[in-house]
Amino acid sequence: MIRTVALFALATVAWSQPQTKPIKRPPNNQLALEGPDAPVGRIDSPVTIAGTTAGLVFHVSPLSAKGLLSQQIDDAIKALDKANGAATFLKLRAFVAGTGDLRRVQTIVNGLFTDRRLPLPVVTTVQVGALPLEGAQVVIESISEDKKSVNPVGLAFIAPLDAANGAQAVAALQAAMGSSVPLRVTCFADSLGEAESARAAAGKAFPKIAGVFVQSTRYTLGSRVACEAIAQGGPVQAAKLIFAAAQVTFGEQDADLALAFERLDKALEPANVKRSDAALVNAYATSRAIADKVRARAASVFIEGLPGQDATLAVEAVIPK
Repeated sequence: MIRTVALFALATVAWSQPQTKPIKRPPNNQLALEGPDAPVGRIDSPVTIAGTTAGLVFHVSPLSAKGLLSQQIDDAIKALDKANGAATFLKLRAFVAGTGDLRRVQTIVNGLFTDRRLPLPVVTTVQVGALPLEGAQVVIESISEDKKSVNPVGLAFIAPLDAANGAQAVAALQAAMGSSVPLRVTCFADSLGEAESARAAAGKAFPKIAGVFVQSTRYTLGSRVACEAIAQGGPVQAAKLIFAAAQVTFGEQDADLALAFERLDKALEPANVKRSDAALVNAYATSRAIADKVRARAASVFIEGLPGQDATLAVEAVIPK
């Protein structure tokens, strides 16, 4: 199966290389149920959620610089809800810029959905360097399920294709999709300029398609760009897909990293699916070394940070059923 990567972020280009610091983690790599490392909001959120493949729709929230993080999340959800129409949210992927508390995203989302009497979606949150609009703190991608069939010929999850610049990355993505119809495009650039280059190229190649064009971290300066896509018409023909919440671990040793995959496997058990059957497994790593270590098991990306103090890796999956 074609695998994808979920990478994100846009960063300013003037910040300096960070200093290496020791990684702290809870004893025995356990997630604390209380205190500063608690996965805020996770108790009330689903670990897995199922959706009908033929009914999946994909949207991206518009960027806004209005207000603080909570207001921008509220505005993003309102915009996505309007775009959804009668469709039901299944999965949100939020990219938060700056130094805001990532754990608040889950709590705010849960509150907004509860107030609207909507079922809670699975939420993945990652920290990025910056977004392409000054003052913007969050952009959110959504996957929702419509009652009508909109993908009768299946889906393709196309992993990021790396190229020397934005235009070449989009061209490589377009070639890989072949006759498939793009539904959402995401490009991860080393620089703000190349992110804009990718956005311009994608606008010509895939007009009116929802897209996110970001720089992976504040410190990744260069010209490389990798672009991924979800497309209509592809190898994922299963009637349903299971979306699993990201599982977090701490530490950089092989045993620490393996624990994230073990937690993901455990989370999938009630849904009667296995990671080995995944249409995609995404890994979000807080260092390039970690990303390289887990690349054989997941499509990995180096990002700025994760919910949970000193978390080093988060792993999520989409499994056909």
